[in-house]
Amino acid sequence: MTRSWRWCALIVAVAAGMWFALRESPEEPISPVPAPVEEPEATEVAVREICAKCHAYPPPESFPLGAWRQELRQAYDFIRNSGISAPYASLESVAKFYERRAPKDFTFNESPAPLDVRFRSRPMKCPLPGGTPSPGTTFVDLVRLTRKDRTELLVCDAWGGRVMVCDPDQPESTWKLIGSVTAPARAAVVDLDRDGRNDLVVADLGYLLPTNGKFGQVIWLRQRPDGTFARHVLAHGVGRVADVQAADFRGTGRLDLVVAVFGGRTTGETILLENETSDWNAPRFVPRVLDDRHGGVHVPVCDLNRDGKPDFVALITQEHEQVVAFINEGGGKFRKETIYSAPHPAFGSSGIQMVDMNGDGKLDVLFTNGDSLDPPLLLKSFHGVRWLENCGTFPFKDHLLGEMPGAMRAVAADWDRDGDLDVFAVGFLPVKAEPRDLYSKLESISWFEQTAPGTFKRHAVEIGRHTHMTCTVGMWGADLRPRAVVGNFAMPGDNPNLAPIELWKLPP
Repeated sequence: MTRSWRWCALIVAVAAGMWFALRESPEEPISPVPAPVEEPEATEVAVREICAKCHAYPPPESFPLGAWRQELRQAYDFIRNSGISAPYASLESVAKFYERRAPKDFTFNESPAPLDVRFRSRPMKCPLPGGTPSPGTTFVDLVRLTRKDRTELLVCDAWGGRVMVCDPDQPESTWKLIGSVTAPARAAVVDLDRDGRNDLVVADLGYLLPTNGKFGQVIWLRQRPDGTFARHVLAHGVGRVADVQAADFRGTGRLDLVVAVFGGRTTGETILLENETSDWNAPRFVPRVLDDRHGGVHVPVCDLNRDGKPDFVALITQEHEQVVAFINEGGGKFRKETIYSAPHPAFGSSGIQMVDMNGDGKLDVLFTNGDSLDPPLLLKSFHGVRWLENCGTFPFKDHLLGEMPGAMRAVAADWDRDGDLDVFAVGFLPVKAEPRDLYSKLESISWFEQTAPGTFKRHAVEIGRHTHMTCTVGMWGADLRPRAVVGNFAMPGDNPNLAPIELWKLPP
């Protein structure tokens, strides 16, 4: 018998033996394979309970249907990494809750306001050696820094790692590099050492793109007698620093610094750098955490309650999404009061300005929410420009001036010189934001004309050019008419020919 046949005979014998064994054994029922159990939808109570562990409850309309699972995966990853204790509803059950209630898509107003007011614009180049392929303007301001007799334009360029000034009337030939900083987010003019010469304090992200790494710094660019600037690091080893402002918060006669450390998902806080310097060649600032929440963007200083002591207001973003007043109670102590809480943790808060919008003598908050840089990259219909009215109590009263996807910065000025403040707002949207077909139809610059106290009429200034990360408004030149300086930003390769700066003004 060949080898193959022996294997066949063996197989037949084994099979026959198994058949006889089965016939002689008692019959037993075979258990069916259980069908998979479909996980039930979480209740709203359970969803609110798990959300409350980190932030406010986000309603289903916060995201369209197709985005909820990715958002929830990020949320559950954060919960697991943070060590928040169980039990809590499963991701699948919460996903079903949102997916059965979320809108299929956001609804947008595709009919922009009328272009009945014609602004004029002029691009400005920054012809410095070592130019970057894409503009990275994160901050612009009109200041008195190197010259106290003329207004200068201050610019932070995060891609190029530079802080610079120029004469806004003659920008092409007057750019001056003040200092090199890894990724400057904002800068403030202040005579920190009180020697009669204005200096700069700079908020250095340290790393431009999102990270939990502690790369942030607070840098003092100290003006020397010859007009050059010396670089001193006042704080380091913190998360990405987004803003820094100076005031004598403790009544010591020395200027302290309040710092918004945006950080990332797990790093970031609001810090007071207490000035304990005795020798300005070796400045000493002692950090003290005032709020341990990450996501700080702006910390403008003001006397909110008009008691003569400097307060500050913090815009705290990420999942917190709040505008918070830090009321100075003296001796370095602050009382926190909530000015505004966004309706959900994906609101995208992007900027604040403290200004008396309605002329009643009380400081209000001009507020934008338009951050579209978190994945998934979506155009969001709830983005816009708001006025938070100070009615003498907390929280302030919320007024929506207008929806504006991508709204990044709004500033108030009397554009038409009629005695009240109008609002100039600019927007930034990633070029890959969905739905792509709407990108060219939405307003990228808007002007809100105040026609009566607290009443605004909207005008479209520009449509479909969403490259504007920041702006400021001021008056200079012979005619002393208001002008806006708009800072442009592009990811590498998106728009290499984009001018870093643009000037906008109303014609005479």
